Amino acid sequence: MIQPDICHCGGFTEILKTASMAEAYCVPVAPHNSNCPLSTMASLHLWMSIPNSFIQEIFVSFFDRYQEVLTSPIDITDGIATVPDGPG
Repeated sequence: MIQPDICHCGGFTEILKTASMAEAYCVPVAPHNSNCPLSTMASLHLWMSIPNSFIQEIFVSFFDRYQEVLTSPIDITDGIATVPDGPG
């Protein structure tokens, strides 16, 4: 498994390239996320576009603060996040 971080590895384009290389070797991708609500939302949207995505890291200890900042809150039910509709 690889865990690229959208804020540290060059953004969407670089993670998509990395995920594509990993897919060729049957390696799953679990985007790392330790930054802020914005990177969490970007990582969730990115995760939905990676065919070999495995799991998305979200720090639940900061989750209440995230919800206060976001205009479209993240819905997590039974450990599964739903990506909000709209631009992301």
